[in-house]
Amino acid sequence: MPDEQGLVGWGIPLMTNSLVTGGLMVEGLSLDGGEPGEISHKIHSATSRLLALMGKANLVNADFLRARRAESLREHERAEAIHVLKTRLYDGIRDLYLREEPGLLAAIKRGERPAAREIILKVPPPSPEYRTRRKFPAGFAGCSSA
Repeated sequence: MPDEQGLVGWGIPLMTNSLVTGGLMVEGLSLDGGEPGEISHKIHSATSRLLALMGKANLVNADFLRARRAESLREHERAEAIHVLKTRLYDGIRDLYLREEPGLLAAIKRGERPAAREIILKVPPPSPEYRTRRKFPAGFAGCSSA
């Protein structure tokens, strides 16, 4: 990401095994004079070549960095999946209730309050938009018609 003057920089750690002992920084590269795709390709190419050279000189633990990159990608994908699950509306909230109801009833019958509470907390409350769209018949359980 360029700074306010349109310059970019990057860094590569100097490593002994998995311990970072220093770093090599490239700063102040101008992004002027090319198409955005071409510039990002050049930057990616330059950083990849530098990392490869440092790996050959045994100044960086390329396997360790590769493993950390893969772990970071997995964590990013996991966080994204959790975010999607939290933000999307359930395809069928009724299906969710039907799936959880037998376990809830069984936990209540066994008197296992913590298990019942855990199941109840799995089912999200209706969104505010859903509550405001609902229409009740006049006089229904003390609710006014919207």
